[in-house]
Amino acid sequence: RTQQEPELLDTTREESLYNSQFNRRYPTKIVIHGFGGGRNLSPSTDMRDAYFYRGNYNIIIVDYGTLVKEPCLS
Repeated sequence: RTQQEPELLDTTREESLYNSQFNRRYPTKIVIHGFGGGRNLSPSTDMRDAYFYRGNYNIIIVDYGTLVKEPCLS
C-alpha cells in the first residue's frame, strides 16, 4: 500500500507476501525495533519516514512487541 495505508504481512501465510503490494523493483529495508519498541513508535517511524522521503522503498517493520513482556531478565 502506501506510507499512509500500511499493509500487514502475516508470516504464517505464504500468500500474504505474494498478494501484497511488494514491488521487486524497489529496494527493501527491514527495520527491527528494540525491546519495548513498536512499529508505530520512534525510531521505527522516523526511519520509515526518512526512507520514504528519499524515494520508493519496500519497508518491512518487524514488530515483535506482543511476544515479549517486561521485565527483561537477560
